Amino acid sequence: MATLLDTTWTNVIILICTIIGLLYGIIMTVLLKNSKVSDNKNNYYKDFSKVDPNVDQRISLMIEVAGHVERGAKAFLYAEY
Repeated sequence: MATLLDTTWTNVIILICTIIGLLYGIIMTVLLKNSKVSDNKNNYYKDFSKVDPNVDQRISLMIEVAGHVERGAKAFLYAEY
């Protein structure tokens, strides 16, 4: 009695899927490595302290935003679980 797919054909299908997956991963890795993340023409991040010299205000704003993010994350987890 013959099976639907012989073990040889099953192994061939697994090998082909593995090769396709590896090629896809390699292509995506190369494309990601070649992509440009930031332009940085105006050097905004290097000169950020010149734009807003009030460091205390920036830190307090970051702490406030972090509090909002934390409350949102806790609300999401509470609703989800």
